[in-house]
Amino acid sequence: MILIPLPAIVALLLGFVLCLVALKRERRFRPIIVFLAVSTALMTVVSLRWSFDTAGFPLPPARVRRTPAGNGVALLCGP
Repeated sequence: MILIPLPAIVALLLGFVLCLVALKRERRFRPIIVFLAVSTALMTVVSLRWSFDTAGFPLPPARVRRTPAGNGVALLCGP
């Protein structure tokens, strides 16, 4: 079975909707077109990050701190 990341499917659908809206060529759709274009670009980057673990898309490790009670609850610490 071919493994396709979910964000790639979402990016494909957003790109399809972007094409449909852009073909209408009406000025009132301009904010929608910009939103769809940015969303499509973001989903494409997320899809690439999801698929490939390279230095081009670094993801810093999360810093985790245990609670003093030691009851299995962990707090995510900021940078």
